[in-house]
Amino acid sequence: MSSCVTLSSDYAGNMLNTVNPLAYRIGMEWATRKFTEEQLDEAGRMLIDKQSTPVDVMIAIERINNWRAAHAFPLNTMQMRLRDKAYKVDRYANVAQRIKRLHAIESKLRRLKHVSLSNMQDIGGCRAVVGTNIQVKKLVKDYRSGRIRHEVEREYDYIDKPSSHGYRSFHLVYRYYSDRREQYNGQRIEIQIRSRLQHAWATTVEAIDTFIGQQLKIHQGAEDWERFFALMGTRFAMLERAPLVPDTPKNPMELVKELRTLTKSLNVEDRLLAIGTTAQFIGERKVEAHYYLVDLDIDKRKLRISRYSKAQADEATKRLAELELEYRLRSDRDVLLVSVSSVKELLRMYPNYRADTRVFLTKLKRVLE
Repeated sequence: MSSCVTLSSDYAGNMLNTVNPLAYRIGMEWATRKFTEEQLDEAGRMLIDKQSTPVDVMIAIERINNWRAAHAFPLNTMQMRLRDKAYKVDRYANVAQRIKRLHAIESKLRRLKHVSLSNMQDIGGCRAVVGTNIQVKKLVKDYRSGRIRHEVEREYDYIDKPSSHGYRSFHLVYRYYSDRREQYNGQRIEIQIRSRLQHAWATTVEAIDTFIGQQLKIHQGAEDWERFFALMGTRFAMLERAPLVPDTPKNPMELVKELRTLTKSLNVEDRLLAIGTTAQFIGERKVEAHYYLVDLDIDKRKLRISRYSKAQADEATKRLAELELEYRLRSDRDVLLVSVSSVKELLRMYPNYRADTRVFLTKLKRVLE
């Protein structure tokens, strides 16, 4: 079954991304930790060990799920404080919270050998997105000067010291402390504070990872995509009068010239339009398929979306390979295979997703002009 959709840039959404903390309660009580640090770290090792039996994995997941749930109360406390402070700086601020997903925990444990489950700093995380970089700095200053029992363990300033990949945000890692809720003392909660431009950049990276099959967020993407986002990080830094991304042009004309080349070779504009339209198409419908094959006609600005069930995974993959071979030497066609579960997850974690990618695309067009 397939549907033909005409590309449009008129897709927007403005919902608040907030994980319901009630999902992490047991009855009417907040969940608490049941396992020692040694047991948690053992669970992390069992989760990623290729020699683990199915029983080992089940035991590991039980411990990890309890550890995740035990972060809900301190996370909710931190989120309410962040919301209060963010709204005083920018009444249109967006505040979000989330418990780290299981596959994200597994990926981080595999990737970073020095990280263990018990010392992972972002099991619980909340984020404030304010209008400008000036407001980011004001909110950070308010946090630093405010009275609070919770202990700041680490700070990461990716704005004044941006990552070489273009990521910019301010991170604060807190250890929770309370006289009344001692069972949560010492648990880490990460707070991220960003401007809307910085958030649009990060959200668009998530979109490219999900739809194009990159791994930009963990710095394992294709070199040309990595370079494109580093350049856009510098362009956004220029707009915010902030330090530029390392190893990118300081001269605006040189920056624009390189961006034009990469934008054209990667078909960035049409791909972002196609991604936004596909997400909207899937988001508006009940789950009636597991895979969506997106066939993009760049010249005609149309895309055809074919649906496949979970049992048709081989058929969907075979059709993708056929189209990739057919379009290999053509610059006017593009094709990608999207898992509906990943799209739904993206939309759940980033409810402002379509608006954020639209902001990014609008800024890109202005740069190229």
